[in-house]
Formats: sequence, structure tokens, C-alpha cells
Amino acid sequence: MAINYLNEIISIFLQRNVNELSDNDLCTIIKNNGKTCSIEDVRHVVQSLGSSLFQLQYNHENIFLVRIEPTIDICKDFLAGKCTFKMGGCNQLHLCRYFDHCNKKNCHFPHDFIHGNNRRIIEQSKCQNINPILLVRLIRLHKQLSRRLSKTSVVPPVISKTPDMASSVQPKPIQQVFERTKRIRSTRKSRGGRSNRVGNGDNITGSTFVSPVLDMNYQIDISFQSESITSHITIEKIIIFLRQQGLVVQKVFNSKEIGHFRQYTLEFQEKNVVDKLLGQSSILYQGIHIKFKRTNSLIEQKSFVLKSTINSKRGPITKEKFSLYIDFLTNHCLYKLTDLSSSLEQILLIQCNNIIDFNQVHRVQKSRRQLQGTDISLKQVYELERAIIESIHNPLSVEIIENIIEPVVHDVFTFTVQSSRTAFIEFIHADSLKQWLLITDTIQQKFDVNIKLDIKYVDEDDDIDDNKATSCSSSDKLSPKSNKNSILSQTTINLRRGWAMVANHPTFSIEYKNYIRSELGIEIEIHGNRVEIRRNSISSTLVRENISTLLTNRTHNFMGKFAFRSIGLQQVAEQLNILRAHSSTVAFCNTKDKNYMLATKQSNIKAIMQKLSPIKPIDKNPINSRSSVASTGHETTNNVDQKELSTFVIPPPLFNSISTDDKPIVSDEMITKSVALPFNTPAPVALFTNKTFECYLQTYFNKNFNAKLNIERSTDINSRSLVKIVGRESCIDQALNELLTLISLCRTKIFNETIDSGWMKITDAVRVIQHHFDVKNIKCVCQQQISPLSILVHHIDKEHIEFGINEQIIDTLCRKKLILVTCTSATFENERMALKTKIFQRDDYGKDICLFDEQKTISLFGLPEIVKNVQQLFEDKKVNSAPSVVKTESNKRETLSTSKLPVLKIENSPLSTKSTIHEKYNQINTQRIQTYSITFDVDEPGFEILVNHNFNQLLAIIESKCQLEKQIIQHQIQIQIPKAKVDYFDDNTLQIQEQENNSEHTNDPSTASVSSKFNWFQRLFQWSIPTVQPSTPVQQQNFTSLVQPILNANNIASVAIGNSKIIVCTGDLTKQMVDIIVVCSTSRVLCDAIILAAGYEIKNAFNQQSSYGTSAFETKGGNLPCKQIVFRSWICDKTQLQNLKQSIDTFITSVITYALHHNLTTIAFPSIGCGQLGFDPKLIAEYMIGETYRQLKILVHLQLIVSFVLLPEQQNVYDAFIDRLNKIQFIEDKPTSISFNKQTVRIKLTSSNNNQLIECQNKIKQLAQSCSLKLHITDKTDMADWSQDTIQKYYDYCLQKRVIPTLDIQNSILDLIGPKDAVSDVEKYFFQLTAEVLRNARIQVLSRGCIWSVEISSSKWEQYPYRINEIIENAQMKKLPHIEFLNEKSERCRIIFLSMEEEYQKRKRKVCRKRIDSSLPSYWDLSSGNFRRIVLSDSSKEYKDIYNRFNSTMKDNYLKIMKIERIQNERWYKQYAAHRDEFTQRYTQPDERLLFHGCNSTSADKIVHECFNRTYAGVNGVMYGQGVYFHEHAKYSNSYTRPGVSNERTMFLARVLIGKTCIGSSSMKVPPEGFDTTTDGKHIFVIYHDAGAYGEYIITYR
Repeated sequence: MAINYLNEIISIFLQRNVNELSDNDLCTIIKNNGKTCSIEDVRHVVQSLGSSLFQLQYNHENIFLVRIEPTIDICKDFLAGKCTFKMGGCNQLHLCRYFDHCNKKNCHFPHDFIHGNNRRIIEQSKCQNINPILLVRLIRLHKQLSRRLSKTSVVPPVISKTPDMASSVQPKPIQQVFERTKRIRSTRKSRGGRSNRVGNGDNITGSTFVSPVLDMNYQIDISFQSESITSHITIEKIIIFLRQQGLVVQKVFNSKEIGHFRQYTLEFQEKNVVDKLLGQSSILYQGIHIKFKRTNSLIEQKSFVLKSTINSKRGPITKEKFSLYIDFLTNHCLYKLTDLSSSLEQILLIQCNNIIDFNQVHRVQKSRRQLQGTDISLKQVYELERAIIESIHNPLSVEIIENIIEPVVHDVFTFTVQSSRTAFIEFIHADSLKQWLLITDTIQQKFDVNIKLDIKYVDEDDDIDDNKATSCSSSDKLSPKSNKNSILSQTTINLRRGWAMVANHPTFSIEYKNYIRSELGIEIEIHGNRVEIRRNSISSTLVRENISTLLTNRTHNFMGKFAFRSIGLQQVAEQLNILRAHSSTVAFCNTKDKNYMLATKQSNIKAIMQKLSPIKPIDKNPINSRSSVASTGHETTNNVDQKELSTFVIPPPLFNSISTDDKPIVSDEMITKSVALPFNTPAPVALFTNKTFECYLQTYFNKNFNAKLNIERSTDINSRSLVKIVGRESCIDQALNELLTLISLCRTKIFNETIDSGWMKITDAVRVIQHHFDVKNIKCVCQQQISPLSILVHHIDKEHIEFGINEQIIDTLCRKKLILVTCTSATFENERMALKTKIFQRDDYGKDICLFDEQKTISLFGLPEIVKNVQQLFEDKKVNSAPSVVKTESNKRETLSTSKLPVLKIENSPLSTKSTIHEKYNQINTQRIQTYSITFDVDEPGFEILVNHNFNQLLAIIESKCQLEKQIIQHQIQIQIPKAKVDYFDDNTLQIQEQENNSEHTNDPSTASVSSKFNWFQRLFQWSIPTVQPSTPVQQQNFTSLVQPILNANNIASVAIGNSKIIVCTGDLTKQMVDIIVVCSTSRVLCDAIILAAGYEIKNAFNQQSSYGTSAFETKGGNLPCKQIVFRSWICDKTQLQNLKQSIDTFITSVITYALHHNLTTIAFPSIGCGQLGFDPKLIAEYMIGETYRQLKILVHLQLIVSFVLLPEQQNVYDAFIDRLNKIQFIEDKPTSISFNKQTVRIKLTSSNNNQLIECQNKIKQLAQSCSLKLHITDKTDMADWSQDTIQKYYDYCLQKRVIPTLDIQNSILDLIGPKDAVSDVEKYFFQLTAEVLRNARIQVLSRGCIWSVEISSSKWEQYPYRINEIIENAQMKKLPHIEFLNEKSERCRIIFLSMEEEYQKRKRKVCRKRIDSSLPSYWDLSSGNFRRIVLSDSSKEYKDIYNRFNSTMKDNYLKIMKIERIQNERWYKQYAAHRDEFTQRYTQPDERLLFHGCNSTSADKIVHECFNRTYAGVNGVMYGQGVYFHEHAKYSNSYTRPGVSNERTMFLARVLIGKTCIGSSSMKVPPEGFDTTTDGKHIFVIYHDAGAYGEYIITYR
């Protein structure tokens, strides 16, 4: 009996891919496979082999560990011809390399163990009763795991015995897990005299050794940034964090540093922990993404590689032949082919659309292993998770790789820059890599790199072919290594031909699944003739009862309801029509020629056979439907009928409802069909004879119908054309119908000379239009027609999804995106010809521009910016050639001797520096006449735009009454930018002022109060909002003795630089509470003082770094009140002052850069060089503060506080630093301004009638005023919250739009003047920026987690504005006794924290502080209560989204929406959220939908407080169940609303959890077991749980 378990035990080791298992684990797994077994049986089997395969090791807790330690091995020298065949000459097996899958005819290498040397070794090892294939694979597994073990560093766990006798692994204390281990070797002598390694461990004897590769399915790889980047994060902290989340780590090993990443392997006791972490991919810990990845690579189930050696004579095999070969292997599966060949070897990666049956592929490949006489090898590959980046020219760096992976950075596990030319990127999932590969063309072009796939082949020594093993095959084809859970949840049975036909029928398949679900409570999936149990759907009870047997029996019972017949059709067409007409109740498939098999219910078979009466049955006896179906174990799949499953004929109406993975359902013979298609209009002729369009067609038909088109052009192309369609029989008719549809949808858009005169006659205009169609991927064909002159654009009507185009798009491109301009003049013929030649020679001629020259007129057609630039060249030539205009004073009568003036005619002309435009005088006789002229400037913003772009409107005003000259005059003006108003938010300043005022005349240190321990300097560094700085130069801030003992700094002066600050003070550097204290490591005096104060630990670190010769390093703060001490060297020769500035710049910049990279914001510098070195303090101050100022001006958006802490006794140094700070203050106090090019239009009018001049002048001024808009906006108090960056951003936007803004922040006034449309835009942008500032403030409040409110009347509370809320919360956190601020009514209020009251003059009001619940939606308004109804603004996106959803079905069924309210009911929402969490645990993705519910206003008021109550169910009907009804369409719910007193109706838009739903009935008070809701099958859903819906919005309308 013992021997019977040998193959079973070996199969378990192979399946689990481990080197060691306990006897209890082996026994449990064998029992789960439906066999009886005891622990004693397992031990007996292992001991019966001696030591030939396994070692049985005992530990002190009565647990035996079975470990693979084979003394048998496979001789490697044998294949190389270095080992003899002689008996006894070798103690290793002599086998063919392809032992279990060799296809070579007459192979002379051994393939069995029944002869010679192999037989002797097997008998000596007592392995003659073991399956040879399993034995060889066990030996290979041992080699594979031994290789991994050699690379693994592991700390063994502690083994303990659980009550159920199963072995469990208990984690060591965290300090033990990471102790450095000593590796010991225990050896034993094998029977052959060789020494075999038993293991290594931490003081563990050979009997208690535990393999580091216990089970890779319980392991997971983890990566995070290296210690140089995130030194504060360690694996110990991460494990503690995981433990706090309930994820207990059992082991940690494989510690390694890969480039910028640290990587470990973690092992857990429970596999569901691994699954949970793999589902998340990454978690955020202290701002760093910790990423998780599967340890054991999965074998790719949709891809494989074909390899062949390139024959030097015959050359490589053509891709066409490879394509035929791939079709032969995959049965014409759709695939993508990637060529990875080298000069010596052809390598092709085949990526199929569907999962591949590799057992079938290997069998097919055995029958044909050569192409062109060359051997073809087929290799499976692991999932593609790594990419190789190869630089073409420039060297690679970490920064370049980070830019390359930026779009998918969260999907990248690690990356390594191998060399300056090569880098590797490893992704978490193969799917992430596939998505990234879609954009690699752009990446390769942008970064000048090549991207390749890093393919890993499945090693024949590592993995096994499950199809050949008799007792270890698994239906889990996604992973070569199963786990203990998947063994219990993956079962497959194979159906015989007739039963598979029934199981794949659209109707019967549903009945079959429902029957199995009701009988066994499991979910199944049907793939052709294979039935699989869905993962995680098997209960423990079913496992004990052998689920495969139960499934077999239930399938047998279900198929007993059907009758099966084999028939031969005589009138095939007519009889198939009868079968198709009854396709909903009959399943049928073609077996051969006219022979068919059909199946239907027993009660229906007689009627069907009568209707098919002309049919002669082949077999009058029904097929025995009670034959035994395949019964499987959990690892083995056996077929009842080994014949190949026949193809099915699917009922046409239900064709799309069936899909299988393995075999096609429809007969799919490749056929060719020829048809003559009518081309009755020019559109199909032009389209279907165009090569580009034909390529589109080929791609489309190949993708959608797997068909190829061949269009043969006939001589009479305008009548008919012969089209051949090559494809599968099942798709050929669909492809033909689609082709006829395309022909019927051919359309022609005509541009004729009547409407579009000008560019019709340009021959090359067709080229320009077609080019832009092609660029925008618009599938059109453009042609020019001579008679009548027109341009034709042939296209497919917009009804077609793939090829259709809206004519409006064509019209827009031809008439708006492309423009026509003309220039006419005869005064510069030579220059015109030269310019014309240059245009013809342009690279973009015929693409972006073309021209036509006719009768001294140049017509330009193309893109506006290009056409206008070229036109400008013509205009400049004309201006230079035109005679000058005589200018006179305004209104001065003059007499001119005039002759015929050549007046230039300009159409659609852009801006010229100076031009004269007027209608031509027919004749101007040479005579003396009286004329008047007037010149005036128009300074209205927007008028210059009209003059430049719509000059015809200006000409229309003067109506040929006078001659007009215009000139654009540009002059720069300075636009002043106001300073941001932040004073009333600065609680620091208020507090300091109080202390200064209170202690102004106090000089006695003894008067200091103990209760006033208020560290202003510390708060200054922690406070993020800059303090208000005086407008006068910086002054010393002298503090009294009351504050001095605590401040640790005196004589403090500061300057705000944007959001940052520079501070100069005197004091002790070692007592500054900052993030960074900077130490000049080359100053021995300073280093000694810092080290002495910092303590022993810092001293050791300093000495260690010094011994290495390192002068730039960082340490922790030690005993100092800072986070880090940054040591930087500074050396400069006093005789070489030219190097002083550069050395100080480097010193300052290196520290600031380090602070930025580590998110540190406060820095304290000493002065350098002013002591023993004797440098001039003015130079040191100039360079140190100067470089700091330069850095802070660059880092304008960041918040840094940099202080210079000077020695109190060095007054001259302090004075020098203050003088330099004063200069910066003077610069910062200057009002900033922006240069703006203001444009004024100078107009000169000339006429013989002075009254007409005045009239035209007034009209022009009125027109100019209509172009501009002046806007005066008041009471915009929100601008007071704007930062300086926001103000700058707004001014930049305004001036870009040519609008001049004036912000009066103190008085909350905004003035805008500019072009009318632009003023509207910048006004909208003002509100957009205000909303953004408010939103950021709100986010800040949310992040703090508290809101403050004031009681404005009895029990009525009002929340403080967000910014004031932040100030109050900051003061509370700093434990200040009170805080003062200006509220929105400009009242200076004070909050007393002890009494929780707000005081203003004699008024006192209560205040309260409430924590924000993070479980509530982030878009909710903050509230101090538990319930609010928030009326949405009709301009908000939230309002518009709800309106669009409501209006989509209610359009024309209501008059007006009165309001939309958001319901904020905290209690109700939390109940709903908890219910949703339950759904998430059950279904992973809860089916949550937004549905409507109509009711009257009274009910609505109750619902918003009490939720949807099922006690009212039945008021409006219970057709689909006695619950609460919801509908997808507002129009339907409208019928259940009732108008109120003001004729208003109410309707809810609710969040509803659907879950698992079924068709309901009126008798249902609860949904059927296993379901959550009921439905009508379309749009109605009924819920039965009060927390199953949340009424999020209520819409009030008429």
C-alpha cells in the first residue's frame, strides 16, 4: 500500500514547486484529493526508499519534514560524449535531453530505465515503481531549487505544533528576524560516497533545518527606494507597519539593493495575505510607495517563441511561411508577431489574442518540426514583465529613466541603469508593460532610445509538461506553480460531443449553470467541451466530498433530460431553416457532409423529428445520454470521448451570445467569394480605387471579419468592379454585407465656384486639403473637377462608426482651418517672381501652402499662420515700392499737385507697418485741388485687433468718403503688481507685538514669568505663512529679558522672499529648533562645539567619517533640537579672493539642495571665515546672503526659512549681515511691475469735404469704443486670500489676453480694461482662481482634520472661513491662550481657548471645534452638525452633471429646475458605506449605480432624515418585489412624483447597491437566496435593505 503513494507525493512536490513539506501537509493534501491516507503511511513511503530520493528529518515538536535530497542524478557528460556506456562506469542516469518529449526519429539516446546502466541505478535506489517522467522532473526540481537556495539568504523560522497537528510557522521577534546569521554546513555521506549538503541556518542543526523556499505561493517580493534616498524607511519599520494592518510577516530573505531600490522577499502564513497585497500592488507608507510583486513568475498563456538557426545557404525563413506555420499551430488564432531575430538565429515572439492550449500546440508541432529543412523549436515564455532600454547616442542616467517611465511610474517595480547605454525596467504586472508598450514609439523618438522586451524562456529543467504526467496535471493554466488553495478550487471535466453541444447552447447553457448552482452552490464556466469550476466558489464541505465526482453526477442527471439524434439532411437548405427557426429549443452541429447531430428536450424530440420528416435518421436509436461522463480528480482531467469535439452550428439570432476558449463553434472553412459590386456614383469609384483608403479597408476587414479584400479594377470602372473576399465561411457573408453597406454610404461634398470662389482654381489646393485629411486620419479622397470648376471630397456618411465623417468637419477644415489670401500689384514684378520661386521650393509646399499666379495677382491657400507670413513678405515689398504719403497738420487746408496715385488693393491683409488703403480713383487729372486731412490716435484696447484682422469693417464706415491711412504705434508701459494681503492671518506678529508692548520698559530678567514659556523663534520656523514685513529697511527686533532666556536668539531681523524668508539673528547655533543645523566641517572650533553639544553618538559618526576622509556628510540631530546636522567643507585661500564667491555659492547651494530633496524647510547657518581666517565680514555677508537670496528667488513656489545665527560678541559681523539684508529689503519693497506693449492706432483721414472728415472720425471712435470693455468689480473680498504667486499668475494671464488689470486688494476692487471678449475671459479666470484658492484652503482644513464654528444665534452655528479656520487651529495646536484675527466683516475678534468664546468689543459668542470624519465624501461641505441640505450652484460641475443625467430622459417633460440639493446625512451615509464595504468584500467591485426615485415633497422630507423605508413598499406597486423601487431614467420616475402647493415636484438621484440581481415577482418580500436585489431585467431595480441606497441629491422642478 505504501508504494501506491510514491507518485502522489512526488506530484505534490512538483505542483507546489517546493523542496520541503511536513508529513502532515502531505497527508492533508492527499486526503483532499479524495484518497485515504495517514501520517504513518507517508512516513513509511519515504522511509521505504532509504535515502535515494527523500530525507525524513525530525524536530523536537514531533513534526517530520520530508525534504527532496535525491542521490540519483542525470549525467551531463553523457550528452557531450565524455561519459562511457559501460556497466558500472557511471552512477548517474544516461538520458536523452528531451527525455519526455523527444520527437526525433531513431534517436539513439536512452528514453527509459529498463536497460543497462539506468536499470541498475533505478533498482539500487528502489525507484523501479515510480513513474519515470515524475522521477526525472523531481530531479530537475531539486536542481532548480538548489540554484535558488544558493542565492538566498534566510533566517529560519521557529516551527511549532498546532492543535490540529499541522505544522505552522511562527514569526520571530522583529529584532531576531534581522540579525546577521552565521551559516553552518551539515553534511552527510551518501550511499555512493558523495557528500550532500543538508542546509544552512542560524545555529540550527541538520534535524531542524527549514527550507527558505517553503512555498513561493506564500511569498511576495517587495521594493522601495534605496537608503540613500529614503534613509528613514527600513524593512523593520515596514514589517511593523504591515503587522499593524493585520499582515504578519513570517520570514524575510533575499535582501538586495538594485540600483535605486531595496528589494526583499517576504513570506506569510496565509496565502490570502499575499493575494491581498498583490491586488493592491502598492501601499503608501510615510509618503513612499511600497510596491509588491509576485515572487514566482507566471508562464505566459497567450504567447510563445519560435526559434530557428539561420541557414547560411538558404538564408532566413520568410515571414509569410512563418505566418502559415503559426496558423497551422494555433488553428488560425489572431496574433501579433514581433521579430527578435539576430544575425545567426531567427526568433519570433507570437502574442495571441486568446489563451493557447499548449498541449494541443505541442502535439501539432511534433507532426511538423521543420520549415525549409530547418528545425523549428517552440519555447514557452514567462509573462513579459521586463523591458530593456538601449541608448542610441546619449548616455543613460537615472533622471532620463525616471522621465521615460513617468507615465507608468506607479506600475514600475524596479529599474536599474546597467551601464551608460543599457537599463532594465521591471514592471509589477505584465499587463502594465503591455499598456506602456503602446506609447513606446513616442518615447523612443523623444529620448533617442530603443526599447526591447526581456524574454525569459521556460527552462526544460525547471518546468513540467502537465499533459504528460499521469497524476499531476492541473487545469490551472495561468501558473506553473499551484498553491494549496487553488488545488481545492480548480476542477475540470471534459464533456462528450453531444453534451458539449448542449452545454454551449445559448438557452441550455443558462439552464445548465443554474442547475449546477442550485444543486451544488458553485459557479461553472463552459469552454467548448471543457467545464471548469470558477475559482473560490467551492466550500470546504464540497472539498471533502470530492467536488469533481459531484459535478460529474449532476451533469449526468441534467443531460438525462435531453434526447440526442444523428440525422442526414436531404434538402439541406430547407431543413436547416427549420432547425434555425427552432434554434431556441434545439442544439445542432454538423458532423460530416450532410450529417448532423441534434439535441433537444425529451418532450420536444418527437415534434422536431416530424417537422424534419423527409430526413432519414442515420441511427434510429437515440444516443445513450446516460453514458458515463468524465470524472476528474483535482489534478487530473480524463476524457469520456477522446474524439475531437465537432464544430457547432450556432443559431444565427443567438450567435453573439456564445464564446469558447478552446475550439470554434461555427464551421470555419477558408473560402473565397467573388462578387461584382455596382459603383453608380463617383464617390465609391474614388474611394475604392484609392490605395490609402484600400489599406484602411484591408485593416478593418481583417480585424473585424478576419477577411481579405481583393478589388480588381475593370475597364468600365464606373459601372461595376469585381471584389474577391477571402475569409472564413462563418464571416464571409457578414463581410460582404458590410462592404455593401460602405458602398451605400459613400457621399460627396462639393465646393463650387459660386460659394468658394478663389481657391477652386488652385490645382495644388487638392494636395493641401488631402494632406490635412491624412494628418487628421480623416478617411476622405479629394479631387478637382474642371467642368464645372469645383473640388469634390468623397467620404463615408457619419452613420458608419469606423469610416464615417461628419460633413461639418470637412467644411470646417476647408473653409476655416485653411484660408485664401490674395495680393495684387504690378509695381514690384522682379521681387514678386523671386518670392514666388521661393514658395515653390518650400518643403511644405503642397502640404501647408500653395499658390496660383494669374494676371499679376498672387493667390495663397493653406494654413493661416504660414499663409499670412508669406503674404507679409509680399506686403513688405509693396510698401517699399509705394510712393510716400504727404502728411499735413490736422484740419489744415492744403493744395496738392496730385497725379494718379497707385493705390494698393489688399484683401484679408495682416498688419503692415504703414499702409494706405482706399478705393481706386478712376481718373485723377493733374490739377490743383483743395483737400483736408485729420490725424488722431485711438487708444481703445481691442481696436488694434479689429484693424489687423477685420479691416473691411473699418473701410465700410468711411464709405469711400475719404482716404484712410493707419499706423500701429507700439510703446511700452509698466503695469504695477500689488502686494498680497496676508497681515490679518499672521498670529505670530500679533503675539510678538503684544509681548514687545507689555515688556517695553522691563529690563530685569527676574521678572520673567514661568507661565509665559512661549518659544517665538520655534514658532517662527514652524509657521508656514510669511510674516508681514515693514516697508522701511530692516530693523533689529530687540526683545526684553522676559523673552530672551527662552528664545535662544536675539536681535532678530527678517525679509520675506515670496513664500520664503531670510533671518539674521545672534545666539547659540546649538540651541536652534530647526530642521537643519549647518556646520562647516573644516572649522575645528565650530565642529568641536557642535559635537560636544550633540553627544557621543554624533561624535562617533563624525570621527568615522573623518577617518574615511569625508568632509561632506549628514548625521542625526543627537542632543541638539534639530532633525539633522549637515556637515559641509569650505576652504578658500585669502590670497585668492577671486575664488571666494564661488566657494561660498557652492557651500550655500549644496545645503539648500539637500534640504529640498529631503523635504526639510528650516535651515540655520553660521557665518564662515569671519573668525580666525579673518575674511572681511562685508564680503562674507554679501556672498552668503546674496546666494541665499538668489536660490529663494529661483524656488519661488517653495517655503524655506533660512537663518544666519551669528555670535553675539561679533557685532561687526552682525552689522555687515544686517546691511546686506537691508539692501534685499529695499529691493523687495519696490513695487513689482511688468512691461506691456501697448498698441495705439493712429488714423489719418483725407478728403475734400471737412464735414465728412468729422463724421468719419466720430464713427471710427464709436467703433473703437464698441471693441473694448471696461469692467469695475467691487466687494471681491476673496482676493485678500490670494498669495503673491496667485496675483502674478492672474496678471500674466490678463496681459496675455491684452487686458490691463488693476487689483486694489485693500479695498477689494478689480478693474479690467481690454478687448470685449478677452475681458469676459479674464473675469471668468478671476473666479476660477478664487475657487482654486478656496479649494486649497479647504483641503488644508481637511488635512488638519478639524473645523471651527461660532454660535451666531441660539443653537445656530456658522463655520469660520477656511483661512481663519486654519489660523485658529494653528493657535490651538500651539497651545496659545488666545488668538486675534479680522473676520469677513473687518471685526477684530479674539478667541479665548480656555473659555471657548469669541470676543468682539462687548459681544461674546460661543465657539466649538469639531473633528472631520474622513469616511465622509471629500466633496461635502464642512459642517458642525450631522445633517445639511446644500443647494448647489448652477454653474458648478456637480450641478451640471446631475442636470445632464436628469435632462437626458426628461427633456421637454418639465418647465424648469428650481434647485438641486446635496443631502449630507452623516448617519445615513455611514450606514450605506458600511453596506457597500460588505459588497466589496463579496464581489471585489460593488455594482453601485446612480438611479432615480420619484415621490411627493412630504415623503422627500422624511426620506432625507430617515432614509428609504421599506415599510412603505407597495404604495405604488410590487410587481418586481416588495421593496424600494429605483429606475435608470428620470422620465419613468417622474410618473411617481406629485406636484406640491407651488406646483413643484421632487425626485431623488440616489446611490444604489445592485450586487447580484435576478428577475423579481410580486410575492418576493426578500430576494432569493444568493441574490441582493431584484429587477425587471432592464431598468427597474428593487432593494430590500434600508442601507442599500443613499439619497445623495434631491431635484426640485416644475
